[in-house]
Amino acid sequence: MKLKGIELNGTYKVVYYATCFEIYDEKDNIIYYENNNGYWSKSEYDEKGNTIYYESGNGYWSKSEYNEKGNVNYYENSDGIIIDERVAEQEGADFYGVEKYSEKADDILFALQVMYGQPKYTYREFQIMDLSQTEINEALEYVEKKGYNKFTFFEKY
Repeated sequence: MKLKGIELNGTYKVVYYATCFEIYDEKDNIIYYENNNGYWSKSEYDEKGNTIYYESGNGYWSKSEYNEKGNVNYYENSDGIIIDERVAEQEGADFYGVEKYSEKADDILFALQVMYGQPKYTYREFQIMDLSQTEINEALEYVEKKGYNKFTFFEKY
């Protein structure tokens, strides 16, 4: 049986609400949603439960790939946005001289997010900025001087 292009094999859970319904796969991932206005969306997941494909009735779609650590290393959507870090990861890419996603890289990322007031910026946005080592050191010193904690600082966002 197919529903909006989704092949339904096996056991699925359907949950009905007053204005919509959802279909869940055997791993309890929502694979389909539809409301009484006709809006729908569907999702596909990898074996780890990461969303690898999303599509909605308004024409928007996105697809993602993940590395062994569960981080997105490829993203593409219908708006034309493509982020591809697969090659960079294979080449042993780093984040300003330290291994990306390491504790030290996370410290640098946090310091830059605080210093530039951009809590939602990722490694990629800050790499595009091509900051100097002096700017990175200033950000690290600022965060340390203020005593900011990367695990609680952005809770308000």
